[in-house]
Parts: sequence; structure tokens; C-alpha cells
Amino acid sequence: MKNVAILVLGDIGRSPRIQYHALSLARAGRLVDLLGYVETQPPDFLRHDNITIRAIPALWASPRWLFPIWAPIKVVIQICCLLWMMFVLIPAPSHLLVQNPPSIPTLIVAQWTCRWRSTKLIIDWHNLGYTILGLTMGPVSLFVQVAKWIEETFGRNAHAHLFVTQAMRYHLDKEWHLTGQKVVLYDRPPTHFAKLDAQERKEFLAELKDQFPDLAQLDPSRDHLLVSSTSWTQDEDFSILLEALCLVELDMEDARRGYDSDNDEARTPRLYVVITGKGPWRDHYEDEIRRYGFKHVCILTGWLRAQDYPKLLGSADLGISLHTSSSGLDLPMKVVDMFGLGELVTSNTGRTFTSSKLLRDYALRESMSRHIQEYFATHRWQSEWASKANGLFDDQPEQ
Repeated sequence: MKNVAILVLGDIGRSPRIQYHALSLARAGRLVDLLGYVETQPPDFLRHDNITIRAIPALWASPRWLFPIWAPIKVVIQICCLLWMMFVLIPAPSHLLVQNPPSIPTLIVAQWTCRWRSTKLIIDWHNLGYTILGLTMGPVSLFVQVAKWIEETFGRNAHAHLFVTQAMRYHLDKEWHLTGQKVVLYDRPPTHFAKLDAQERKEFLAELKDQFPDLAQLDPSRDHLLVSSTSWTQDEDFSILLEALCLVELDMEDARRGYDSDNDEARTPRLYVVITGKGPWRDHYEDEIRRYGFKHVCILTGWLRAQDYPKLLGSADLGISLHTSSSGLDLPMKVVDMFGLGELVTSNTGRTFTSSKLLRDYALRESMSRHIQEYFATHRWQSEWASKANGLFDDQPEQ
């Protein structure tokens, strides 16, 4: 069997697209060396006989003021570590699949490895790394300009390029003149993402009572469950969601006043909002949530096990992504587990929004469960990967 290496300079447990690549390659009969950080427990489905997870040592994350000094040192250490893993730890792969971003030093090491080990490089473009750096450093920063040059120079030439959108494919091909095959591989939910029936939902929510005790009070006949997955980073503005929930809170309070009953409070529906994820801005927004003091909206934050996350989505009445693309070209993987956004959204499957009022008006008041179920039934990762990506890992001449 052929060896294929997958390199992601990120947490494997929080890199679903890379997880699905690894599983698809393993099921197709390839031996997979999966290199990445192991900060959270990888999902059980990666315990495959054909998959070997290789943990990249995590380095200290410096404060921003120390970034100009620490960043070059960190890059040198990472290059040495990755070169050792690529040339000593694993056998020579026929293909190397690299997730971008991060670009530095991943693309540099990938190009050196492929040249010296006669390996075919496949770059999976999720976004543009230099645009993410620009969120904190500013777009005109010298660091950002250097990062852009590195990403363009070392990302231009490959055996194949995968893109999450047509927009990204067109932009990079036009601006950077990419060489190699160019394939748009849309993110799709795998088969274990599916809507739960009433009994399955009841049993699953009962399992979460220790982590989210408030969910035990959810009454499916009157209450609603909203789910949002996040990395708690700057490209996700949760203030929009909080402002929308304030509008919903007012709507619910108006509805409560309209009840003609002595026990109005017992009949007032509640909106349960579960926000799952880890990241640097979590504490900030949790403080914001406490300051709002919601009465009819219950907001719960936490981190779910990999096997529980699909069930949570399957239990939800509505899924929301607050991702704002730094490049304007990528799609949020978080919402693709629900069904997709941007190019993949139609009036039947979802809504995009730019303000809290649009979010309230277009999302919270609509039920799309029938369309979501239809989408789940016909759009899956396995079929998308088999038709678009599988052939790229065959032994074929360079184009």
C-alpha cells in the first residue's frame, strides 16, 4: 500500500476537514501518517489500522508584544522539528497533503520535502494565511507582507491544489498563477452528522445533564435549541448574536405579557443556546453574556467530545455560524457540518446575515428542518471526496 502524509500545523482534534481526508484515504487503501498537534482528543474514527497519528510538539504562544522577537525563533524551531518528522520519523510518502493556513513554515517544509523525497504535493487551501495575520498586525505590516510573499512563493507550485470555494480557486489562479491541477472540493458533512429523532434527542440531551444541567429543563413542545460552534477568535463577532438574542428576549417578553393565564411564566417558551468551542476570546464573551442577564434565553458554553458534537447538531432546531472570512474567499467548516454557507446556501437551506436584526428576522423565526434533512440526504463528504480528490492520489504524470 502507498504511504500518504498529511500535515496540519494545528490541532488534529479541531481540524475536521483534515480528519475526513485521513479517513477517506485510509478507506481507499492508503497508509496515512497524520502529523499535527494533539491538544484535544482526536475522534474515535481516526483509530483506523491505516492511520498513524504523529504528534507535533507544541511551542509556547507568546504575547503580542513579544511576537516580533519570538516569531522568527519559533519558525526556525518548527522547521527543524518538521524536517526531522518528514525525513526521519515517517517513510517517504507518495503524496503529501498540506492544509493551508497556516503557511509558515508548513509550505516551506512541504516544498523541500517533496523536492528531496520525490513526493507529490497537494495543497488544501482553506483560507489565506497572511490575511489572518493581518487581523492582528494590520494589512500593511511588514510581517504581513513577508507572510504574503512566502505564501505565494511556496504555495504556487504543486501537483494539485484543492479549494473550498470557486471564488478562492479563481482568485489564487488569477493572482498567483498556480501550477498543477486545480480542484474545488466543497466541505460536506460526513454520514455521522444527521438529524436525531425525538427519542434520540431526549436521550442525548439527558447524557449532557452533567455538563449542561439547564438542558434538562428543555421542553421540545415549546422550547427551541440553537447551536453555534466557534474558535472564539477575531473573525467571529459574537456581539451580533448577543444583540440578536436581546431582540428575541424582548419578543419573548412581549409574548409572555400577552398570555391570558395566571401561570404565564410556566407557558413562556425559552430559547436554549449552546456555544461549543475553545479559543482566546471565550472568557471575554462569557463575561458579556453574564452582563446581559437574559431571562428567557439560556446561553451555555463548553467543549464537547468529538463523538457528541454531531449529536448536538442533530438535536438543534437551528445552527448559526458567526465566521467572517479574513480573505472573503473561504467557507466556515463549522457551519458546513450543518449544511454550508456562501456558495452553498440557497433560500431553501439557510440564510446569510450581516446584522443582529437580519439574524433575528431571517433565522430565528424560520423553520428549515425539512430542507436541511433533504440536504443531508444528498450532500455528503464521502461522495464529494471520491469524485473530486481520490484520483489526485493515484500515480499519474505531472501536468
